[in-house]
Amino acid sequence: MFLQDISQLSLYLFYLQSVAILIIWIFILQQISKLIRSVRELQTFRNSNSTTLRRIGRYCFLIFILTAFRWAETETGSFIGIYINYLPVLFMLGAFILAEIFEEGNKLYEAEQLTI
Repeated sequence: MFLQDISQLSLYLFYLQSVAILIIWIFILQQISKLIRSVRELQTFRNSNSTTLRRIGRYCFLIFILTAFRWAETETGSFIGIYINYLPVLFMLGAFILAEIFEEGNKLYEAEQLTI
């Protein structure tokens, strides 16, 4: 199967899938820069950081879903592939675990602020 044998619809779907993944990666990088900025300002255990990490986890799940399916149609037939990409799943789990850690850190920080 060569690139010229693939139907235009299959190519458009592949390009759309690739652009969606690229846009999600841009969103992830924005969230990471937001997280780094808050750590630099010594506001590490704030509620917004756990929300940011959960958002990164959701974005990684979207990348996992988008990379899980491939479809190509040619003149001779069609091809449907299901792939399991472990890297986005690992990033997603790591982000959700870190979000819970930051959530507990936020609770401890708020409890410390209440004690005089």
